[in-house]
Amino acid sequence: FEFAKLENGEFMWDALINRIPADKMGFTLDTFWLQYGGVNPAKEILKLKGRVPCVHFKDYKVLRCGDADKNVRFAPVGEGNLDWDEIIDACTKAGTEYVLIEQDNCFGEDPFDCLKRSFEFLKSKGLNDYACAGVEGNLCCESGLRSDNLENAYEKKLGMNDAEYTAKVN
Repeated sequence: FEFAKLENGEFMWDALINRIPADKMGFTLDTFWLQYGGVNPAKEILKLKGRVPCVHFKDYKVLRCGDADKNVRFAPVGEGNLDWDEIIDACTKAGTEYVLIEQDNCFGEDPFDCLKRSFEFLKSKGLNDYACAGVEGNLCCESGLRSDNLENAYEKKLGMNDAEYTAKVN
């Protein structure tokens, strides 16, 4: 895990950043897992200015329950605890070109409804349709970036065939 400490006390994450030249490697960050690792997603995005062409937007929702392992979960963007104004501003300042909406688990909710709520939230924050285009793109990633080529992909998890899935996405 990137936020484990090495024997010298340095985080593995920082070792990667510091030891690999910027011209040799960029980073794709994930807002949920940054927060889960105990760091501020916006600060980490800014720390990697010029090296973060893509950020995966996932919200981090804190729940009320006694079990520490079960008190956080994925949520549609804007419905959790992350500071999206700060994150969006950091992405702009860091030169991020693309954001992809992800939600690893919808906890029984319709994933298309979750996706729509994330999309609408980001539009309310000033992102335009072009900026939000990654939303559908992320669903299509598992299909080789084609919504009409979904063999053995996400639609099977939803119990849909290619035509049904493509119609819903479009």
